Amino acid sequence: MAWALASQKESGIPLGRILVDEEIISEKDLAKTLALQKNLDVVDLEDYEVDTKASVLIPVETARRYKMLPIGFQGGKLLVAMANPLDVYAIDTVQVATGKRVELVVATESAIDAAITEYVGASTHLRTTMLDAAHSQEVADNPVIEVADELPVEEDAPVVMLANEILTQAFKMRASDVHIENEERDIKVRYRIDGVLHEEMTIPLNLRALIISRFKIMSGMDIAERRQPQDGRLAINVDGTRVQLRVASLPTTHGENLSIRLMSGSSGTIKLADLGLDDDILRLYRDAFERSFGAVINTGPTGSGKTTTLYGTLMELNTRAKKIITIEDPVEYALPGVTQIQINRKAGLDFAAGLRAIVRADPDTIMVGEVRDLETAQMAVRSAMTGHLVLSSLHTYDAPSAITRLVDMGVDPFLVTSSMRGVLAQRLARVLCESCKKEVLYTRAELGLMGIGINLESAIFFQPVGCRKCGQSGYRGRIGLFEFLAISEEINRLCVRRASSVELKKQAVSEGMRTLYQDGILKARRGVVSLEEVRRVVL
Repeated sequence: MAWALASQKESGIPLGRILVDEEIISEKDLAKTLALQKNLDVVDLEDYEVDTKASVLIPVETARRYKMLPIGFQGGKLLVAMANPLDVYAIDTVQVATGKRVELVVATESAIDAAITEYVGASTHLRTTMLDAAHSQEVADNPVIEVADELPVEEDAPVVMLANEILTQAFKMRASDVHIENEERDIKVRYRIDGVLHEEMTIPLNLRALIISRFKIMSGMDIAERRQPQDGRLAINVDGTRVQLRVASLPTTHGENLSIRLMSGSSGTIKLADLGLDDDILRLYRDAFERSFGAVINTGPTGSGKTTTLYGTLMELNTRAKKIITIEDPVEYALPGVTQIQINRKAGLDFAAGLRAIVRADPDTIMVGEVRDLETAQMAVRSAMTGHLVLSSLHTYDAPSAITRLVDMGVDPFLVTSSMRGVLAQRLARVLCESCKKEVLYTRAELGLMGIGINLESAIFFQPVGCRKCGQSGYRGRIGLFEFLAISEEINRLCVRRASSVELKKQAVSEGMRTLYQDGILKARRGVVSLEEVRRVVL
């Protein structure tokens, strides 16, 4: 075992996957073996209540480098959890840094990494960097200044480190957005995680000029312009992953606010089957977009995952035999083999103008980011009727409403029915944490009050609890809820008669369409989401 640990660094095998007698042992087995060898206790950090006064005693870099975390005090000593208690140098380092004698326990490397992120990474380092920046800011008594005369460009400048740490922590906490909001007395930093905002930290007001200007410089904005909204883009690398960021500034009464959208990963890895589309809905959806011509619409509110679904659809269609052109606002991912056009309204390039130019370029498939006006809608419908497959999105509540929205825009009903292949509506619901979700028994009366008809006296569903793995939220990740409206002959007739969305939905349900709510209930029965979450995002 000692030989295995000593040769770990040279072999490249991470701690927790050590080669012993030509076999890979698990993290938990390794922790038990090391603890037995050193006569130490093993601690499960997922259930251990870490003392935050202890956890902040060492820098985050030291904690991550040596895979260790102070977790409490015991008999006048500092209790430290380590993945490798044989590392004498690491033990000496923490004793020198804290000035305390160390009592060791053993924990798995993955558990220590998670605990560092929760107790050290997102709190200590951010706040230390923030305080360093505040102390180094010479204009601390003059918060009226909006743009610093000289902005730090050194990578180790406190404000630079603070900006980088905000983005790094957002990525590690799986945030989709970062909101930097100026208020009367300070600046709030909030992360949107699984669709819900969480306040992460507060920045002193005297840092407003530097932190806002730093992000604007990084994203290519004009730091001297503070009265007009601006848009910018940048890319960062976090732990070997390239993350694309879209930044938008918004002037407010207290100063500029920034909204930063994180788009990590590659669009080439998006698979429709991984988004939550069940086999029956996916089969109907594929039947619609695999046609050689026609229009397929994806609908839902902002933030419901429409763009991700459209990109996943394009990746399935993207072959050497097809020419695909998109027009978007903005282009969120670069798609290999796909011609992508960015909207530029200042140059006169909007969706309608771009769509007219695209049709002349002889594409097989066209993706229009969003249908917002009559001209774009008419161009999209006519393109779908003249031999092109057109994919686009609309902002409507459900799938039947997409048809009535196009008619209300001014598109002739017979053109809608002639071109439309189908409409996919969707929402995003938070997924229950597998580690802590609990079963809950609902009676038939309780289910009836929620509009759920089940021919049982009672039924088991699941509810969130909260644990270390999910950040005490009870949820981890999100999944799509879907409904697909296939355009049948009866739907066509109703559309030509300008029937309401209620009539269209009633007919679609009678033909077998599973609604968003029904799809959510089905996923709740499987224990993927909670009933409360389904009601929150659908009703």
